[in-house]
Amino acid sequence: MAIAVEVPLVLTRLAPAWRPLFATAIWTGMRKGELLGLRKSDLDLEARTITIRCSYDSDTTKGGHVDVIPIADPLKPFLREALLASRSVYVFPAADGSMRPEDTPLQDVLRRALARAGLVNGYDHGCRRCKGRSAPHVEHHADAARRHCPACGMKLWPKPVHRPIRFHDLRGTTATLLARAGAPLVVAQRILRHSDPRLTANVYSRVDLGDLRAGLNRIDIPAMPMLVAASSPPPLVPLVSPRDSLGKTKGRDSLNHSNEITAPEWSGRLDLNQRPLAPQGASAFMDTGSPLVTASHALDESGVSPLASSDRLAPAVTATPRTSSDTTEAHDEEMRGKHENAAQRAKKRGRAKMGSGETPVQSSRLVL
Repeated sequence: MAIAVEVPLVLTRLAPAWRPLFATAIWTGMRKGELLGLRKSDLDLEARTITIRCSYDSDTTKGGHVDVIPIADPLKPFLREALLASRSVYVFPAADGSMRPEDTPLQDVLRRALARAGLVNGYDHGCRRCKGRSAPHVEHHADAARRHCPACGMKLWPKPVHRPIRFHDLRGTTATLLARAGAPLVVAQRILRHSDPRLTANVYSRVDLGDLRAGLNRIDIPAMPMLVAASSPPPLVPLVSPRDSLGKTKGRDSLNHSNEITAPEWSGRLDLNQRPLAPQGASAFMDTGSPLVTASHALDESGVSPLASSDRLAPAVTATPRTSSDTTEAHDEEMRGKHENAAQRAKKRGRAKMGSGETPVQSSRLVL
């Protein structure tokens, strides 16, 4: 019984004669003999203290010394009720006013209260008819819902499976409740009256998975939200291929669609069987995007580079920007000139071979 919410459930299921005794055991951590041997003179409700000086009918406690512990505010009504109901010098006497014996079944009283509160380890559902026929049928379930025997169809009777708890385990409940309330270990050691604080920590302070989770959640690192945000993956940006934006060339052999022919497409075909080109004019090297053309890259009208002359380099020449249609027409004129020059060269080679007596071989493709 280590959860605070279970304490009121158990106390409400106890008989009124037992309720003050179990409440005192939970709020003080006193042992069974110390509770049964507690006298009215040991209580001081005004000072809110309990003096523990004996166990059962002995003169001393288990530790051999007298201890004084405080009375918690929720415990005062239970102690006042016990003092009014007692007709003896003992706080929790027997029915005849004497001290209760050592074999008082406080453990059974506690387990029955736990069962009435529903704090059990499931239920065993048994069939009484099958048990009378020497063929008992028992099913274990977590609840006490109504079920029937699969053999004879009779109603199954649920029986609670009690928790393996002792009355002495209530001292561990007190220590655990103090630990969950944030009380220091030395406080629990003084209330439980252990000679060694390590005994309190190792034996009576019991934690479960919920306690471990609550302890971890108390860790507060201010930089943690920023670290989590920084470690998140960046948004996915799809890559777009530049080839999709170029489009497909249409009508290479048609002048109507000649403006759709881009430089990377037609220049790629010149990679095959390249030969040095004839000197060209300066207009062929002018870029429509750049207004300046240096003299080292421009050719004059006669096809001779200015670098071949002894004169100094001419200053930069400002070229007139051209439109896309002008550039396309100039390109077409240059391509037609190249084809005509290639055809003339092929014709001359054929004539030279005929003059020498060789039979010319007609080529199936035009060599550029």
